[in-house]
Amino acid sequence: YLSDAERAEGLLQVGRGLANIGKREQALFAYGQAELLILRSPFLKKAQRELLADTLKQAYTRMGQRDKARAVDEALVDAPEPVNPPEPVLSAFVTPVSGESLSALRETAAFELQSAVEANPEEVPEKLKQALAEELRSEDEVRRAYYEEQLAAEERLSHRAGLLWDEIAWLTLKYRVSVQGFGLSLVPEWEEDSEGIAAELSKAYEALYAVYAEEAVALPEEEQVNRARAEIYRDAAARALLGLYPEASLEKLITGVEEYTALAAPAGGLKLKARDESTGLFVFEAGP
Repeated sequence: YLSDAERAEGLLQVGRGLANIGKREQALFAYGQAELLILRSPFLKKAQRELLADTLKQAYTRMGQRDKARAVDEALVDAPEPVNPPEPVLSAFVTPVSGESLSALRETAAFELQSAVEANPEEVPEKLKQALAEELRSEDEVRRAYYEEQLAAEERLSHRAGLLWDEIAWLTLKYRVSVQGFGLSLVPEWEEDSEGIAAELSKAYEALYAVYAEEAVALPEEEQVNRARAEIYRDAAARALLGLYPEASLEKLITGVEEYTALAAPAGGLKLKARDESTGLFVFEAGP
């Protein structure tokens, strides 16, 4: 996750870029979002806040918004005392899968095909393409059996999460192949079943987030539970918006992000609000 300092700096850069191409209204919106972080986030060190505030005031002044620049200066005196940001919760919920790699032969075949295409972009060697396709099919068969066996036997939640992440990584690759995301038709039967593969991928995500939810409710403090749930919904929403979680219910995820971000926010902190429910884009809002 980005820190609040990185978010504010990114928003300032976005605002500057928009201003440079004449998008005044959009630039002011980006600067306004940066302003909320700079003035309201408790997770900025004093030096960071002052530096970011100076950059914001200069930006407002360049745009003729001197009143806004003065308001930033005045509001700085009421900025919250800095505290250390909480550590992300989800990373502690996963024990990565260990053991021998299942992908070595496929990676070798992919490298050989890639090297041949780079050497002669006008021709895709059919023999090498078929070799890669066979390795993909073989690996898929092995992985299907592996995940089924391991998930049926594994009861430890963090280890189940690790297995599901590994399965998601594989199904994401498989889905990419099925939509010719590498620019080649490699496994025709996967292309014919692209929707089925997308459904498998979504099912794996649902299983993962269900495991996360079980781990979250076992945390000792309510604040930790709310923060974990906020992270779960944010993670799922981000992957849905990127197209990595194909059949996610964006409406449900938006509701979850808004609800649990508000519950997890410190007093007077920032909340996330969906700006446009059709896209799932979020904006910062000042808390009570």
